[in-house]
Order: sequence, then C-alpha cells, then structure tokens
Amino acid sequence: ASRKKKRSKQSVGASASNAGPAAPARDASSPSASSAAAPASDAPPARNASPTSSRAKKKKQRAKQKRKPPPRGAVANVDWRAIPLETVRAHPCYESLPPARDVVRGAPVLARAALLRQDTWRWDLLHEGRLTGSRVAAACGLLEADAAAALSIPRSLAGRNRALAAANHLRGRPASGTVAAAFAPDDGEEEDDDDDDADDSWCADAASAYARAFVGTAPPPRGYSDATRARLAWGKRQEGVGILAAVNFVDDRERGAAAVCEVGLLCAEASDAALGALVDEAWRRDGAPGVECFDALSARLRAGGDAPRSPGDAPRPPASTVPVGASPDGVVVRADGSVDVLEVKSVSPFVSASGNAKLEVRDRGPHAELAPWIVPQLMLEIYAAGSHCGGALVVSASATRGAVFLRVPRDDAYIQEMLARADRFYELYGDPDDPRDPPPCFGSAEAGWDAFVVRTGEIARAATVLARTRDVQRAGSAGPWFC
Repeated sequence: ASRKKKRSKQSVGASASNAGPAAPARDASSPSASSAAAPASDAPPARNASPTSSRAKKKKQRAKQKRKPPPRGAVANVDWRAIPLETVRAHPCYESLPPARDVVRGAPVLARAALLRQDTWRWDLLHEGRLTGSRVAAACGLLEADAAAALSIPRSLAGRNRALAAANHLRGRPASGTVAAAFAPDDGEEEDDDDDDADDSWCADAASAYARAFVGTAPPPRGYSDATRARLAWGKRQEGVGILAAVNFVDDRERGAAAVCEVGLLCAEASDAALGALVDEAWRRDGAPGVECFDALSARLRAGGDAPRSPGDAPRPPASTVPVGASPDGVVVRADGSVDVLEVKSVSPFVSASGNAKLEVRDRGPHAELAPWIVPQLMLEIYAAGSHCGGALVVSASATRGAVFLRVPRDDAYIQEMLARADRFYELYGDPDDPRDPPPCFGSAEAGWDAFVVRTGEIARAATVLARTRDVQRAGSAGPWFC
C-alpha cells in the first residue's frame, strides 16, 4: 500500500510540474476526488449530442432503400411520349409554314427561303456554302483547345475537326442556280413529303393546364443503342415538345399579345424581305391568333430603317462577307412588332450504364444556365432575323422535370466582332481555289481574342431566367423508355 501511494504521488507531481503550479490538495474522501481518480472505463457512456441528426440519418437510409433503380435497357426510345412537329403544326396557337408544293408556286427569290420548312430537301439545299448556326462557333475559333478550356466546353463538342468541317463546308460556294433549284416544281425525283394531313389532336378543354388539350397519340418507338447517338436523336425527335412548351409559355404569359411562328432559312442579306414574305404568305391568316402582332411587324417593315434604339447602343453590324443563313426553331412576334428568335434545347435522359445494360435513364432536368458555346449560334440567328429582332427565347426542356425559359438580348458589339472573325476565317480557309486548313488555335493570335472569349462567357452568364415549369405537355401519361 505504501509503494502504491508513493507511485501515485510521483505521477501527480509529474503532471503538476508539467502543467504549472500545483493545485490545492483534495480530501481523498470527497466525491470529486474519488470521481477524478476513477479509471476512464468506469465513466458512463457518452450520449448522442444531436438526436435530430440521428433521426435524419435513419430517414435518409430508409429513403435510399425505397429508391428504385433507374430504368435500364439496350435500345433507347427517343420518341418517348413525343409530340411530332407535324402534329404541333396543327395547333391553333402556332403559326406554321405552308407545304412546299404551295411555296414553290411563287417567285424563286432568296427571301422566300424562309417559307420552306426545315424538314424538306429544298431547305437543306439552300445551306450550301453558307455559315449557319451549327458552324459559327467553330469558324470563330471558340471550339479550339484554348477557348474550349477557358469556356469549359465539353471535349465531345470541341476539337479542331469542327473548324476543318466548317472550312470545308464554306468552300462549297452557293451555285448560281441553287435558289432556282430549291423552288423548282416537284419532278418526281425529289419528292416533297410535307403535305399537311388532317389532324384532330387538339381540343379546347377548360380543365387543361395548357392552351389546348392533346388527344392524339405518341409515335411508335424509335430506338438507338448508343448514348451519344441517342442524345442527338432525342434533340431532333423531341423538338416538337420544346416548341409546344414555348407555345404554352407565350400563351400563358402574353395572353394573345404574341405569337409563336415557324420559320425556314433566314438569309442575312434578305432578312427584312424574308419577314415580309413570312407575314404575307404564311403567318397572317383569317381567324388566326396574333394578327395584331403581324400588322405591327408589317408597319415596321414598311417604315424601313432599324428598330427603335436606345442611346449608347452599339451600331448595327455591317453586312458580312461570308454568306449567312440561320434556321432558328421558330420566331416570337410581339404586339409592338418586335421579334425574338426561338431556340429549343432538349436534354436527353439517356446515359451509358454499367454492368450488363448499355443505357439507363438519368434525367438531370432542364438547364437553368446558358451554355457559352450556344452564344454564337443565338447571335447569328438574331443577326439573320434582321434589325427588328431584339433577342432570343431559349427553351431547355427535360424529359420528366419540366422546362426552363431564358432570354438573351441582342448584343450588336458582339455580333460585329463575331462576324469579323467569321469573315477572316472565310477569306483564309474558305477559298475553294486555295484550300488551306486552319491551324490549331487559329484565333488566339488575333487582336482582341481574349476579350472575345471573355465576352462570350459573360453573355452566357447574363441570360435571364424568365420562368420554370414543373411539367411540359407530352403525349399520354406513360410510355416505354426502351424498345
């Protein structure tokens, strides 16, 4: 006992000497002294400091157990609950274009290219040698490695091959007879297959959350077994759903004071004449909605000159050297005669899967931010739509999580810089008599390059979210994800 007492005094003394001045001695019989001397194993177990966090953790675990695995399969159905554009054309609140057989009866002039539907061979022929929205970012150098890194452009969308393809396309200069060939009567070799069939898929229904209730059916499944191909096909096959979302959005927001309209190819050198042809030959119909909007636009076009401008606005960009043609997914005409181009971006829900399945459904929802590589496309469409176009309405539509509506205002200073870079690209690499390939990162050596890249990102970040919807109108209430 005396040895234990001695060792205890030595241990306390060592601790005291390391800790500082010695504390007053305690009575060994006091409760505090006995508890201090008790070994750690005799102490009561520590209690949970936060019962709430424990309950939340258990709730999360239960939700995880109940969560169903995503649908999986080998062949994606890209027509899942789709409403085809052919059916949307019959919607009472949508101003569609007439069939090609009616358009070709008129004069074969470039302005009337805007009357040809985008799903016809005639529209496709008129793209020959023109800078279009799908190629402008590459022609400006924004898809090269340096700019792509600065703008966080995915590798799947960037690369030097894009610029090479754009240069090769621009070398195919439009032939003198291209316009005449596009408006030639059907000779049986190139048949027009865009006649309107009787479509009773729409009806007025006070209980419907949309402008008109859809009572039609979805098209039969169409399958793709590769995630990339499925993504591209989804964007095309679901375009009608995105346009319909814009129709419902504009109808709800503007209450008849604006109209969503179909458009073909807008050639920049004939933009105002193209809008005039669209109003007179396609959009303005007896009993159709939006007549006041078209009257206001016609009055603007007759008056000539630019649209009303604010002090300090950048000057309108001069005509480009490179021939420009843009095909937005539509045009919104407002009560004051102003115009916005419409661009639809459908977000594919199909991604590559692990294990035995090739694909699975992962709906990420609509994009609430504008991707920077889309900025040149929008600005080219705005430029091609003429001086009365004030911006772009962008619809990002998802499969099951609704849509986001954004607006991007016109930026003439950016358009001028973009066209100047596209003109240089055209002169250096688009000459069919001197076919030279653009070198890697060809734009970075030019003056003002860094500022142009920065401004591209700024425009994307400044896009305004107008609204978000939890649902978009689709065919049916369910359908197979996979074929």
